[in-house]
Amino acid sequence: MLYYFLITFCLSLALTFVVRRVALRFGVIDHPDKSRHLHLAPTPLLGGIAIFLSFWLVLLFLIVVLFVSCSFLGTYLEPI
Repeated sequence: MLYYFLITFCLSLALTFVVRRVALRFGVIDHPDKSRHLHLAPTPLLGGIAIFLSFWLVLLFLIVVLFVSCSFLGTYLEPI
């Protein structure tokens, strides 16, 4: 079970770099101002998309693998 967390973490880390480049390319950044945003340099937004995508990609992968393995073995999942 721990490796599912590690897969999700690594995928989230990799997708964060991809989403950051996309945000910078399309100008989806937060500009600092003195009243509310205290960061010094413009900060790319959309980081939550990387976490969201990594969670759902791993979950869908597990569902597909579980479905294929159950249909291949001829077993059925019973409700909890």
